[in-house]
Amino acid sequence: MEFTEVRLIDVRTFLLLALLLIQVLIFFSLKSVTRRTDLRLPRLERKVDQVLRHLGVDFEDKAAEMVRPLLLAGKKIDAIKEYRRITGGDLKDAKEAVDAILLEMEQQRGKGESI
Repeated sequence: MEFTEVRLIDVRTFLLLALLLIQVLIFFSLKSVTRRTDLRLPRLERKVDQVLRHLGVDFEDKAAEMVRPLLLAGKKIDAIKEYRRITGGDLKDAKEAVDAILLEMEQQRGKGESI
C-alpha cells in the first residue's frame, strides 16, 4: 500500500511539472510570435505608405482639412479624436499632428493668409 501512495505522489509531481513545462513553452512561443509581428509591422506600414503615395492618397492632408474647422471652433480635443478616427493613429501621434496643424494655422494667421 505504501508503494501505491509513493507512486501517486510521483504521478502528481510529474503532471505538475508537465503542466509547468507546457506553460513555459506557450509563453515563449507567444513571445516569439509577438517579436516577429513587431518586426514585420513597420515594414508593412512602409509598404502601405508607398502604395498610398503612388495612388496620390494622403490621409494626413485629408485629416488636416477635417480637423481645421474643429480647431477654429476651439475644440482641440475633438480635433485630436477626429484625427485619430481618420488616420487610425495613437493618441500621442494624433496630438502631435494636431499641434502641428494648429501651429501652421497660427503661422498662416500671423502672415495674413487665409486658413
